[in-house]
Amino acid sequence: MTSRLRTAAIAGALALLGSTVLAQDPPAKPTPPSPPSQGGERAEAKPIEFAEMFWAIASGAMMDGTGGWFHPSETRYGWEWLAGRFDADKDGKVSRQELKCPPELFVRLDRNKDQNVTADDLDWSSRSAFARAAMPSNQWFRMFDGNSNGKISAEEWQALFNRASKG
Repeated sequence: MTSRLRTAAIAGALALLGSTVLAQDPPAKPTPPSPPSQGGERAEAKPIEFAEMFWAIASGAMMDGTGGWFHPSETRYGWEWLAGRFDADKDGKVSRQELKCPPELFVRLDRNKDQNVTADDLDWSSRSAFARAAMPSNQWFRMFDGNSNGKISAEEWQALFNRASKG
């Protein structure tokens, strides 16, 4: 198959795929999966990520991290699950006494270190209070990490001071 013929075949396949996806309704907002059933029922079908992203691009959605395949993770073990099982006094907080687990696990769950696990501690979205508070320091870090390896070397640190002192 020649290069032109192969390119035309790929373009045709993409056009067919695109028209098929566009002819469908947009994918519904994802919902967290329900716990597995005991009766062997089949789980409901979800749109594949490619279709979600293709629909978002084709419909002109902003690529801001909220459309297409960018959505919250889907888990059945979120705040509602934890609070439903361990928040005995229903005060919206799970204390160390309520969550009987190894201390190191509790420390990892309690992100803001207030000695309680709350919905905010389990919110990993970019809109969470924790993420918003960390944004300025993350921006500074990325600015100083010249080679984007997740570390600031002695040379990068020295370069920062040289720039700040203007030589």
